[in-house]
Amino acid sequence: MSSNLITGYPRSYGSTDFFIEDLGTAAFYGLEFIDTAEDLIIPNQNISCRPNVLIRGITMVIDYTNCGVGRDRDYIDATFTGMTSGYGFTFSNAFYDDAVNRYSANLSASCTLNNYADYKIVANSTTIGSTTETNYYPSRNFETVPQISTLAGLTTGATANELINYTTSRSTSFVSNNFVVGDYVDFSTTNNNGRFVIKGVTVDGWGRELITFSGTPITTPEDLRGLRVVVDHKRKVFLSTSNPYNVNDIVVHNVDVKAVGGKNYFSIDGTIQSDLVLTRGVMYIFVENNYPDATLTFSTTADGTHQGGSSYATVGMYTLLDTSLNRRLYFFVPNNNNPQQLYYYDPTTSGMGAGIKVAGSYAYGSAPTLAAGTATTTSTLGTSTY
Repeated sequence: MSSNLITGYPRSYGSTDFFIEDLGTAAFYGLEFIDTAEDLIIPNQNISCRPNVLIRGITMVIDYTNCGVGRDRDYIDATFTGMTSGYGFTFSNAFYDDAVNRYSANLSASCTLNNYADYKIVANSTTIGSTTETNYYPSRNFETVPQISTLAGLTTGATANELINYTTSRSTSFVSNNFVVGDYVDFSTTNNNGRFVIKGVTVDGWGRELITFSGTPITTPEDLRGLRVVVDHKRKVFLSTSNPYNVNDIVVHNVDVKAVGGKNYFSIDGTIQSDLVLTRGVMYIFVENNYPDATLTFSTTADGTHQGGSSYATVGMYTLLDTSLNRRLYFFVPNNNNPQQLYYYDPTTSGMGAGIKVAGSYAYGSAPTLAAGTATTTSTLGTSTY
């Protein structure tokens, strides 16, 4: 970032008045750039659906048509669409028990693919655990969930400009590090170097983070799981008041009061005395549902005035009164003026609050936050005192 940005004179790019704010770096250990759609599939994953099975001689039909689990269907489709006829796979953990007909069998088998279509796998079985003349095995009678595994490569061939993050902790999470749509991400790896713009951030059924990029395409697949990759995180910040605060940068917390053993405590999103971690540059809105009976107050001292401290307020902290519902909205945009350690408490009742860690870097005033310039601003919710 150049010195003119630090002193408050932003670089201007044509008609758009903005600069790139450096939000720091984060180290990741589980990144995989996606080249084809099958990269999204976990090979030999655990399947939760039980199939219908039909056996005639050495021919085995394993039918997942009625499977309603999307990730199971994706895995089956990605695995067998690109598998060559004659390639081997195993059908295991297939223990069958028909109590009505008093018939049980182990249908575990080593198979070679004959053909595949519409979630129906037709295969030749070289060995089957145990069977008799009965040749139809409805899914309802499997006492275990059969599993399918194969060494075949997945080759569906559809490309995607995405990245998978196999998170190992909050510190190696795009979500926990407040990466949002529109942020710039700089990679420096063997195959992928340069700046990518985040188009989407989602979490899939396995807890993996899927990051979609726009602009510069990912040119070469790269599996970096287990390697330390430092990612530079930057955000484009508008200085023009015509550009509103990005809603992706707003986090809402519900603040309530709960009694335990006859004593009142603050609860944040349902958790009593929750310790918070706030990131500088993100707008946090605390909805005080018990206001004015309990008043959320900040301090640099644990339990504030009850322990000889004082209430804390600075730029980036605003309140809005909802006079109709008797609640208050407390807006807080942590910034470089705030210390790393804060506390929240109630000024009338001791021992209600907990601690707040403040991390990251953000120079207050570099982006629009709330309307300013007058002593008070009246809204449809009530009166906001600045």
